[in-house]
Amino acid sequence: MEAIKKRFRSLNSDNENGYAVAVLIALIIVSGVIAGYYLLMKPQFKGFTTIYLLDSEGTAVNYPELVVINQNQTFNVQVAVENHMGKRQHSEIIVKITDETIALFPVSGSVLGKYEKTLNNEEKWETSAAITLNKPGKYSVVFELWIYNEETEQLEFSENACVLNVEVVNPT
Repeated sequence: MEAIKKRFRSLNSDNENGYAVAVLIALIIVSGVIAGYYLLMKPQFKGFTTIYLLDSEGTAVNYPELVVINQNQTFNVQVAVENHMGKRQHSEIIVKITDETIALFPVSGSVLGKYEKTLNNEEKWETSAAITLNKPGKYSVVFELWIYNEETEQLEFSENACVLNVEVVNPT
């Protein structure tokens, strides 16, 4: 008991040892408060999904930008989806086309195709989407990622989409 009393007295003294002990105790208290706050208020992991396009060689470089009718009006684009939701996730890619400026997603264009698959956590899925454009003009081909919501039992737009801008011309 006498040793504890001596320590408390040293905190009140003017020597450097007393200040060092006081600072050490303050640091321990502050560290404990910060650690406790982090453990109690730690943000929960919110999973995500992602979608992206690859060209015919598996890179994100040479996308088709100019399509000539009766020459290359049909082309393939690799579409990749990754699931990082922390659980199995049913995913659907909806391919749409529009010749209007895209202001909001999901786009209200014509549906060119649908591709679906259930992905395990951390699984990556690649599929080839064949696109045919045979009317001259400037188009946006939109690849929207929709995921199944277990609570509502419906597909919902994941807020993830890719847009491929293509110009279609007549042969010269």
